[in-house]
Amino acid sequence: MSRTHIALVVIALAVLPAASGAEEAHKAAPEKDDAAPAAVQIEVHGIASAPGSDAPAVILITLDKTKFLPIFVGENEAAAIWRYVNDVETPRPMTHDLLADVIDKLGGKPRKVTVTELKDGTFHARIEIAVGDKIVEIDARPSDAIALALKTDTDVYVATQVMEEAGRPAPDREKPPEKGRPEIEIPIETPAAI
Repeated sequence: MSRTHIALVVIALAVLPAASGAEEAHKAAPEKDDAAPAAVQIEVHGIASAPGSDAPAVILITLDKTKFLPIFVGENEAAAIWRYVNDVETPRPMTHDLLADVIDKLGGKPRKVTVTELKDGTFHARIEIAVGDKIVEIDARPSDAIALALKTDTDVYVATQVMEEAGRPAPDREKPPEKGRPEIEIPIETPAAI
């Protein structure tokens, strides 16, 4: 069973009890945690490849266009993100379409997606899903969380600490590249391992 399918099952199990009025399977997130890391809202700019490599990366850019964050992702996740950025429909639902539909049918609504940390060279993310007056938080790979956010028109954030640690200054250019281009000319290095 793939990680995406496992994530789908976990989200369904988390949302189903809350949506049906049964006892909550997961505790709701606290209303506001002052110790929680600050985050900056970003836009998903598109998919890029490192020079001399076919390794795909999703490019996240701050709304003021001053910093960007490349996150290397798998080929399937890159294809899904590219499809959503470019509004490409498929004849049958793909995994992230199915995930969004399951959340919706169970009465949930994605509230926001946050890339929360960079630990041992791996990015981590959380999906916040509103179910009635409760918030359910789900641990996720950034690629899956971002694809779901694009599918459901949900805001995406990056923890300030992650942006400071792994973000890079955006290249100077008179006109930024067109959003959603399959190849984006941003200098990124190939990771040692994806």
